[in-house]
Amino acid sequence: MWPAQRRIVSPRWPDEIEYTEKYCDDLYEYRHVVLCKPVAKEMFKLTGFKRLLKESEWRRLGVQQGDGWAHYEIHRPEPHILLFRRPLAIDRKVAVRINKERALCQCKHECITLPPTETAYSDKYYDDVYEYRHVILPERMVDQMRKLTEGNRLLEDSEWRALGVQQSGGWVHCGCEIHEPGLHTLLFRRPVGTDPKHGLKGSTRKVFMLEVFPKKVNECDITCTGISGDIITFTMPRSNSMMELMATIADSIKFPRELLSLVLPDGTCVDEPNCCMPLENALLEARSQHG
Repeated sequence: MWPAQRRIVSPRWPDEIEYTEKYCDDLYEYRHVVLCKPVAKEMFKLTGFKRLLKESEWRRLGVQQGDGWAHYEIHRPEPHILLFRRPLAIDRKVAVRINKERALCQCKHECITLPPTETAYSDKYYDDVYEYRHVILPERMVDQMRKLTEGNRLLEDSEWRALGVQQSGGWVHCGCEIHEPGLHTLLFRRPVGTDPKHGLKGSTRKVFMLEVFPKKVNECDITCTGISGDIITFTMPRSNSMMELMATIADSIKFPRELLSLVLPDGTCVDEPNCCMPLENALLEARSQHG
């Protein structure tokens, strides 16, 4: 139930789209958006007032809001009043998990309504670093993907585009899940603020010098020094992969892993941030490739 002071009781149609003040509970901030009659008619053509609007849809209708807002409920007495919410920053991890579950459910529902040969795409959701999207492949694409990857690696940009997945620039395949027979879900992400036209090529990178110091038989100390003087230190098992190392650095500075670059003290570039081989082996490989 809405707080009494936030309830909109007037049945009038505004001359243009109106926005209420925001209000909050422990997890979300909320806002109501009141559509003018011409925009409400366009919404009815899209949904029949029977389903929620996707972000791309309400933005096309002319609703203007920042990132993270989701149309979450239909107000049946007055369906031209849209109820929006977005996660509070203090509860970001919990809210991201909730939004992930909602996006996945929406994607699976869309998949059911589509012909079995078409790909389903979820709405986007966000955390502090990335925007995310789920893509459910039809069975024919799943077979092609298995031939490419043998089920043991992620798809490269050129590969998922060749399969027929259609997205703008910057998206990176970062995970796979098989939720039900015949439904194969790919998880994609890209850094928040990525230019859809140019992708990651136009994004600012961060470079760190990587130093590895053996500590115990199974551990090593890691020191990463940024150009700006930032220093990150931590301990990790020697058996950890370069991918896990990059993820640890990225998480500590809240920065996209895809935009990190590492160099060794001798100037050797570590070019494979997604490499799954153990850390020590990856460093030896990098030195040998760079002579």
